[in-house]
Amino acid sequence: MVKASSVMSLKTGVPDSYKLFLNPISQIVHVTCGRLDAITLYIKPKSACAATLRLAVYQAADNADYGNEKLLAEETSTIAFEQGKEKMVTFKLNADIPSLYARFTLETDTEVYIGYSLREPPGVTRGIFEDGSFIYDRGHHDEDEAMWVYERGCYSFNLTPASCPFAPQMVVNGVSRYYREPNLWISDPESGLPAWIELDLGREQTVACVHLTFDSDLDSPHIYHADTLVKDYRIQVPGPDGEYADIIREGDNRQRKRIHNFDPLRTNKVRILVTAVYGCESAHVYEIRVYAKRDNIGM
Repeated sequence: MVKASSVMSLKTGVPDSYKLFLNPISQIVHVTCGRLDAITLYIKPKSACAATLRLAVYQAADNADYGNEKLLAEETSTIAFEQGKEKMVTFKLNADIPSLYARFTLETDTEVYIGYSLREPPGVTRGIFEDGSFIYDRGHHDEDEAMWVYERGCYSFNLTPASCPFAPQMVVNGVSRYYREPNLWISDPESGLPAWIELDLGREQTVACVHLTFDSDLDSPHIYHADTLVKDYRIQVPGPDGEYADIIREGDNRQRKRIHNFDPLRTNKVRILVTAVYGCESAHVYEIRVYAKRDNIGM
């Protein structure tokens, strides 16, 4: 069993910026509860006007499936705006979602701005509208810089009901990177730090080694300064009185993968307490492994 102090739901919240759009836009989101009752977007007018907005939701097999045209739900709303004033526009859908992903598109009959988050939650992707259809925005190759360039961010959104793809159980599913699902635990940023995640071993067992895999944001060109990388953390076990004691304390971590060996001990629980992250208020952990024997490749 795996428990955590908190879990981040899939949303972006208040936009960091706004993008002007007239051509349709599209985005794929992760849906964990099998339903999508509503999507809320942040819209701001280019001028005082009324805009007719159509949001449609389509089936998606994964977060790159922009070709699926199976329509699941849609709603069209005409919204009156005051010049320069943003509105949170909620589209009521009441749709059953048969897979873990859903793609939504948004169309408008007049130019408006849509809220934009400068960092996309893991698993969320944007599409590009080309020649009358959408394709997955994979970025482009910059020949001068000899590197692949991808614009970070996504259209700001909130989902009803909440989607929770960053559950604590992800750290023991055997996958330590994004593949089909995010495969990591993220604590709720609104709860702040410290944050903890705990493995309940079911019974008292010998523990002498812990493997940890953190989120170094492998899509970023600046992986040594990833905002999501855990900086300071502790490995803890409960004492006879139930109070947790540190067996490992680490500060200024710069590595994605850490292996910690220590004198063997008997315990039924192992807790990772994250006290600082380089650039955000959430703990990001891909994987926790616990072993009864020390690892010869200590890191």
